[in-house]
Amino acid sequence: MVSAVDPASQHNGLLLVPGTPVQKQAKTVRFDMPSIPGVSEYQQLLMGQLEDPAVILRFLVQGMRRYMEGDRALYKDIVALLCRRPPNPASIPSSLLKQWLLAFSQIVSSFTPAFKSLVDAVFEIPWWDFEDDQTIVLYKRWLENLVSAHAVHVLPVANMLVTRLRKGPSTGIAPAVHFDRVHTILQSVLALIPTGPSFLLPVITGNFPNKHEPLDVHVYFLTNVLRMADYAPVLRDQVLALIIDRLVQVDAELQVDLEELDEDIWEQVQQTVRATDAEDANSVWQSSQHLLHVAADPNGNVEDDDEDDFAFDSDDDEGLFAVAIDFKAVIEKLDAMLRLVFQWIRNFAQANPGEPLRILFDVMLNLFEHTVLPTHKLRCTQFLWFYTCSLDPTFPELFMGLMVGKLFDVSAPSVIRVSAASYLGSFIARARFLSLASVRTCLRLLHNWTQSYVEKYDATQRGQAPDPERFGVFYSAVQAILYIFCFRWRQLMIGGEGFGAGGGASGRYGMMPPELKDFQRVLLSRFQPLRVCSEGIVMEFTKRTHSLDILYLHTAAAHANGSAAVSASSSGTATVNGFLAVPGAHQQPSRHNHNHHHHHGLNNSVQRLDPFFPFDPITLPVSRAYIDAIYQPWESEPATDDDDSDDELDAISTSFDGVRI
Repeated sequence: MVSAVDPASQHNGLLLVPGTPVQKQAKTVRFDMPSIPGVSEYQQLLMGQLEDPAVILRFLVQGMRRYMEGDRALYKDIVALLCRRPPNPASIPSSLLKQWLLAFSQIVSSFTPAFKSLVDAVFEIPWWDFEDDQTIVLYKRWLENLVSAHAVHVLPVANMLVTRLRKGPSTGIAPAVHFDRVHTILQSVLALIPTGPSFLLPVITGNFPNKHEPLDVHVYFLTNVLRMADYAPVLRDQVLALIIDRLVQVDAELQVDLEELDEDIWEQVQQTVRATDAEDANSVWQSSQHLLHVAADPNGNVEDDDEDDFAFDSDDDEGLFAVAIDFKAVIEKLDAMLRLVFQWIRNFAQANPGEPLRILFDVMLNLFEHTVLPTHKLRCTQFLWFYTCSLDPTFPELFMGLMVGKLFDVSAPSVIRVSAASYLGSFIARARFLSLASVRTCLRLLHNWTQSYVEKYDATQRGQAPDPERFGVFYSAVQAILYIFCFRWRQLMIGGEGFGAGGGASGRYGMMPPELKDFQRVLLSRFQPLRVCSEGIVMEFTKRTHSLDILYLHTAAAHANGSAAVSASSSGTATVNGFLAVPGAHQQPSRHNHNHHHHHGLNNSVQRLDPFFPFDPITLPVSRAYIDAIYQPWESEPATDDDDSDDELDAISTSFDGVRI
């Protein structure tokens, strides 16, 4: 082994190869003839053909020493050599890089910040593609010694390694082998840092792909960052926060951009997404598994349920608007990113049941409160919490408790309280894994709050028109009750667990369920919630209470005179005189329908609530596989001769089926 030589230890003299003048003023260097006749060692250096680590070391020390004295020629030649890559004939062959690493390892203490360009050149050596494991070990050892000797190199080393997590191998090496090498070195470097891996967060943030980068970059990087969170648990919460923040950004920007599209282009985007449901050879997103090898073992094994997931290469883009193609690409990335987080949560839950999973859920609740809840009209990201709530019987209670707390918090901004009401109503309606006891408890809380609100403020509304902006929290809570009832009426009226339990003639007719006792007082109030809540939801609630002999809202009267009389039920339920507008727009459901005014002159002064419910159906073709089994779709009742017009049925369907990407 060559002994270590430090340029700084050479006092009043240069470390030169034999035959080199000792005078400091000499600017030229002469070298002895090498073993190859007619070719000097210096020429071999420039050609990348030096094989002896001792000779390489002499040139390194000489170049670094002269560089500090102002003669930079040899130093620059070495840096340029290290930066050259095949097929350049003057580059260092991969078979000889081991000799260079042996030389570098002898002068680690000399790699001060003054030699940053040389260190950067060593960073750029494509070690990740080496086929020789011994060379990988030498490079790993050099990095470990470098960060131990000079703390200034910690961040550059970390950035170099994290950057390699964005890209697959450039040779025939399997992605799993490539990324295993990076993670092995990264773990060993992190173990040498006294302050721990927390310094990595800015590095990870800086390398996170933007939405315009290719799909494979997103898949590779997110997979690897989640892997880092497993072996560096101190990073987990911060990494999750970063990932959720990026998902929310993409999700929210996508919705804003979609709503600004022309109708024909938007319809193309919708059709493109829906086309993925067809499992035929011409599906918009072709199934592939090559990207999933990042999570596989070196032999290329992948989980069965992963084989049909990524690489959404399309052969069907011809004929689509360019804008639609761009949107499709962004949707693919969002879908792929969500699927990776779904998988990570699933794997974590399987490996860490009990208290570790509960701690993770607490972290996710905090992220939901501060990142998801305040963001307007997310369509997809929130389903991570929907899925996670299904993993433990206590999680739904915690999630609903957070929403109830936000809704009832008078110090919270109204927009947060309205959002909490929407999330609460949507979650209770759609989560198949909820117990009936939980449904009844939350419905009772909502009803009691609306009753108290009416008792406190109803007198102030005498002679006043409904004001959705001022009393948006109240109207949102009432709308959540209507929405929940439309989905859960069978369970609530009959008492059976599960959707579809009982029904028909066996139901309890003539009265509201106990949780909604005297709900007509809310409907009778001067707030007139039936004028404000979404038309489709009000209409479905009207039809259902009519069929159950609870309330009768005569929509024909609304067409005639702009009001909807509610007559008494057979059990003596009080008559409600509300105001019900019915939809009159003869159009197909679109993304613009969810924030509209009344039609046909039915009191256009009152604006309806937005029927947006955050757990409306998710249509992302890959991610929805984690949701379908635990999700309750809207099940409309069979049409009868007494049913309302097709337009009204369309409005009801739109309100409950949702309009999503």
